[in-house]
Amino acid sequence: MGSMSRNLLIIAMFVMLGCDGRKGRLDVQRPDFPMMIQTHQETVTVIGDWNVSELSRVLGTLPMGLKKLNHLKTDRISSGATLRIVAPKERIEALRRAMRTRQASQKRRVKRQSLSKKSSKRAQNRRNKRTKASSRLGNK
Repeated sequence: MGSMSRNLLIIAMFVMLGCDGRKGRLDVQRPDFPMMIQTHQETVTVIGDWNVSELSRVLGTLPMGLKKLNHLKTDRISSGATLRIVAPKERIEALRRAMRTRQASQKRRVKRQSLSKKSSKRAQNRRNKRTKASSRLGNK
């Protein structure tokens, strides 16, 4: 019996409910979890864009059932999708933490880009002013 449950390491399926990819469901079930670890089912809303492989790495599971995604030509789960996950509570908490940290780092990255864009714009304006002033004076 033990070897059979090893074969059923994980049954994971991701079903697209809308063509925009924002609504999805990922059922992750681990039949070989010991009964000591209390697994429970939870609905998690995805924050940020994730690959299925990244999600499964955080959850500590290996998604075999996700090969069915090949016909969808994507394994990307968009922000705002709803996942129904069956896993131990601490794994789901780890997933939530990872989503929050990723969102924070993305915000920082966007802020940094906009700051560098502003400074390059200022530098460009300074250069333009110099060339305009020199052309007015007539010394080209």
